[in-house]
Amino acid sequence: MYINGQTANPFTNWLTWASNSSTPADNGGSLPYVHSLSVGEPEDEFASDNGGEAAVDRMNNEIAAIGARGVSIIFASGDSGYQVAQKYPSSSPYVTSVGGVFNGELGDDVLQVDDETTGGFSSLSVNLIAKWQVDAVTAWTKTKGQRPKYNASRRACPDLSIYDAGFYTVQDGSDQPIGGTSAAAPTLAGMISSINGHLLDAKQKPLGFLNYFLYQHEAAFLDITNGGNNGFDATVGYDPASGLGTFSPTTFDTLKKAALGGTKTTKVASGSVPTLLLGVRHSKEGKQRLDDMFWAVADPTNTHATQLNGPTDIAALSLINPQDLSAAKQWLTQIGADMSTLQIMPTGDAIEVEWPKGAGRTQAPKITDRGFADYIVLKGATDNHLTSDLFKSQRSIDPKPNVSPKTKEKNPLESPQAAMTSRRLDSGMGPVGQKRAYNVPASLKGTNKDNSQMVFGTGTFGYRKAG
Repeated sequence: MYINGQTANPFTNWLTWASNSSTPADNGGSLPYVHSLSVGEPEDEFASDNGGEAAVDRMNNEIAAIGARGVSIIFASGDSGYQVAQKYPSSSPYVTSVGGVFNGELGDDVLQVDDETTGGFSSLSVNLIAKWQVDAVTAWTKTKGQRPKYNASRRACPDLSIYDAGFYTVQDGSDQPIGGTSAAAPTLAGMISSINGHLLDAKQKPLGFLNYFLYQHEAAFLDITNGGNNGFDATVGYDPASGLGTFSPTTFDTLKKAALGGTKTTKVASGSVPTLLLGVRHSKEGKQRLDDMFWAVADPTNTHATQLNGPTDIAALSLINPQDLSAAKQWLTQIGADMSTLQIMPTGDAIEVEWPKGAGRTQAPKITDRGFADYIVLKGATDNHLTSDLFKSQRSIDPKPNVSPKTKEKNPLESPQAAMTSRRLDSGMGPVGQKRAYNVPASLKGTNKDNSQMVFGTGTFGYRKAG
């Protein structure tokens, strides 16, 4: 596939699928309300690999369009410690970035920032700080602690942190210890999906874009003031090492109460004939309309804006210019596409068409003049030269460090006061231990058949769908 004329973007399959799919609210679709992705690339390399910051800008637009429909998008911040360039898309203003905390290398220290957690300020001019983060960052600039040179006008990462050490998954029938922000991100996703389940049962809309909500309830989080990521130190309040802090045993219930107070996939051509998906370039005016709509919908204080009801509502924003659509059709004709099969996708900004001359090809044709298109995908291709930096902590994890049979089942977090002193999690971990640590009922499971989540990367605190 090509996006912005390049082949190195590992997210276009996900984005094109999600943008043209429907949520359960959109006529009973299957697009999950929560997406967790434990993958990313240094943002400067991502921009370089994909032809510049214009590719990031288009990615941000696509992510915003999904978020405006009530979908929460969560990215792991990364496991590279402090970096001048943040991981992307974690550094997008339209996602929730999740860092990691732990009890030190040996698991017997105070709760602190995992020093492998990536955090800081975006190095890209298109990733500006959003209004929901301005107050938190302004307050942080008045604190003390180690910090490298930074640009406070840019988006800061992470937004919050989750315990990220001593997790276990079952692979090929045996326990496999894992850690890092790849474990932290889906843990948050599971809890957000649980809250969404309560909202849907109450006939309310899901949380959608999370950051307004999270920053409004900063007091609900356990502040992390120890450790750092070898660049930024943890401080009182928000900081670019731990974000707003982490969950205490009361955070989940507090956020759930605050929230309560206050997809059918498009059918595409099939068969042996190759199919192309072309994303028509978004106009400057279209981008602005989409951006305005996203922030209006994301702001919980804006009672006049409602979540969009699917791809057709995105199409109503008229994101493209008619002349670019005409130019795209002309180019497709020139390369031998079967124009009798052409379909305008429900979002109105993409074209799908069969390409008989592409039989046997493993890549989409490259667009030499990209003035009319942002991406071109050869559907079903197996060789798209995708590159990504899967977050996987290299730290050695003892499956059961310093745990005796007598203490294995002990829960050191029986009260918020205990959490504030050391906040050590059950070293056995696993779903039961994780739920206990965050004071989530062990019996909790999905109650609404329309509620689901998508996890790309390490799955830990999964939300089991009802039924």
